[in-house]
Amino acid sequence: MRITSTASLEKAIQPVAECGGENQHRAQRHRDCWAWAGWEPDRFYRRLGSNFTFYFGNGPWLRDWRSRLQKRETLHQLQEMGVNVLITRFFKGFGRKLEEQEWAEAQAFVQNANSLGLRVWGYLQGGSLFGETLFIERPDARDWIAKTAEGKDLVWGASYFRFMPCLNHPDYQSYFHELLRVGIEKLGFDGVHIDNSYYRGCYCERCRDLFRQWLNERGNLDELLGLSDASAVTPPPLHSPHSLITDPLRVLWVAFSVEVRHRFYREAFRRLKQLKSEAQLCANPAFPRNLSSRRNLSLDPSIEGEICDFLFAENGNQPGWQGRLLSQAEAHLLAEAGGYRTLSTTWRHLPNAWRHGQPTSSPPGTPGAVWAGLAEEFSYQSATLGNNWMTRPAGDSGQMLLDVMPELMEAFAQGMAFFRNLEMQVRLQERRTWAEYGILLNPSALSLIGQTAGEVSRAVIRYFQLRRLPFRILFSARDAPQEMRHIVACHQLCLPNGEVEALADFARAPRNRVTLLGDVGRYNEWFLRREESQWRSFIQQPGVCYKPLSLPAPGEDAKSHFAAGKTRVSRELKQALDSALIGRQTRLSGPHQLLINIEAGRQADFYIHVRDQTEQMRTVRAKVFVGDLYPSETDTDFIYFDGKPKRRRTTPDPDGWLTLPDFQKYCLMTTSTTLP
Repeated sequence: MRITSTASLEKAIQPVAECGGENQHRAQRHRDCWAWAGWEPDRFYRRLGSNFTFYFGNGPWLRDWRSRLQKRETLHQLQEMGVNVLITRFFKGFGRKLEEQEWAEAQAFVQNANSLGLRVWGYLQGGSLFGETLFIERPDARDWIAKTAEGKDLVWGASYFRFMPCLNHPDYQSYFHELLRVGIEKLGFDGVHIDNSYYRGCYCERCRDLFRQWLNERGNLDELLGLSDASAVTPPPLHSPHSLITDPLRVLWVAFSVEVRHRFYREAFRRLKQLKSEAQLCANPAFPRNLSSRRNLSLDPSIEGEICDFLFAENGNQPGWQGRLLSQAEAHLLAEAGGYRTLSTTWRHLPNAWRHGQPTSSPPGTPGAVWAGLAEEFSYQSATLGNNWMTRPAGDSGQMLLDVMPELMEAFAQGMAFFRNLEMQVRLQERRTWAEYGILLNPSALSLIGQTAGEVSRAVIRYFQLRRLPFRILFSARDAPQEMRHIVACHQLCLPNGEVEALADFARAPRNRVTLLGDVGRYNEWFLRREESQWRSFIQQPGVCYKPLSLPAPGEDAKSHFAAGKTRVSRELKQALDSALIGRQTRLSGPHQLLINIEAGRQADFYIHVRDQTEQMRTVRAKVFVGDLYPSETDTDFIYFDGKPKRRRTTPDPDGWLTLPDFQKYCLMTTSTTLP
């Protein structure tokens, strides 16, 4: 469908009642816009003792701020800015008796919001319990605490008073399931947000016994470990995130912990849908801060979509350009590959503020930064529009940031109106990433290699972004879509036989290519070295380009090698990629802070997103190469922002380039043709 008039883009956000049945639900989910709405109880701020007012804090303003948040006027303001999903307090881990004291206010908040057409998700802490209060209410909860390999209580980070639960404990499971029931049936939540939903594993006697039982049920124990019976096995401790995992028992312990977490949250997901079929489950497992998530978080992103609807994009990169590219594209593409959606919770980082006793995080600094965030979220079908900061406390007066930052609020409302209407008019609900290039991120391999493989893979992702070559993330080469012609895999030393075969099969297809950076696939998934002739046959076959790399040694902090992009390792990686991609046409010509990605619709429409990643509301010029995508006579619509929404139509030049109209922050190119 074409946009037929500029006026239609300038209207306020429209309802989506024209869609019916399942399509209505799917379309509504895609048009969600979320906002933080005070997801901790007041006692949490008091216990934390911080005075960082916009983020966490304890001060005389706390009740005034909470009162301001609860007002219907506040809900109206949020609604007018395009927000339709709020996440508010429910259970932080103090215990039901204490937290019930605030549930009446939370219930009233839900009812008030629902009456305006807003949905509310209840915050449910999944990764820590406050022993100082919970153990008084439930003395038996002491037995729910996970244990370290040394037999000590497992605490949450540096918070000595917050304990991580054992997900195998049946009483804790029942307690958690009852909280789900209370949240949906009693407080009326439209979904839940489960915070800290990762799992560090547990070495309590119950988990030790379950691990031994799990090993004995595998059937290949002798082949893997040389053992006929695992009844006397001790679950192994895991080393630092920088080290290799070569011990097959450690490989199995990681797999066991992944299975424990997945089973726990799969059951929670099932029960939530049973309570209310349309209820949504959002989770925050601190991903993708580190791509070795199977090892560090017991999280396999390739199956995460089986246990949640949404996942926080929690990697610290508020989209922008602060001397270097900051982007959440990696998180959004991981979500598309894993079958879930993202909510971005990032902040603008102020690295030196701590020296002056100030918060190290802040809201966006300019209206242009607000637009940059919305533009990036809109550009990926897996992302959800919204923000984490507008209702945060703004100071001792009890005000919120939306009260004291009118320019940012105006930019957010303006951007939301533009993108919400654009999506409805162009019918963008059904779309997927279109890319000739795929970056292989095998979850098992990344976990066994440790942080090095994750950081070098991140460097490859940044390379493709800055080179303006649209790409998508693959967990397996078998997931490559029809249009993909090139897969890049970097430093994933240990791949299953099936994955090596999938890469080889892909490379055999006409016009396809596989680039291997480092000794990809030299070992299998148990870190057993493949026969040299077998591996050489793989890397030397037609269609495969092998580039050896001198990467950081196991045990080194790999992040420092790639952060600045100027180290020997960084230069060597760039040279290898330049060589592998020689002659490849960049998609975008323009200022280097412009980024591009391409999506395809159900009716073979192309949606080409171009966005300015800087924090300024500047006017930019650019050209996009489309010569290999569709015939030169094809009409292309541009829908863009230049102080106000605009539309223009043109065709490519004889060389296949489309010249974009001058725009600010974002431009969409759309056409309909047959995919190549």
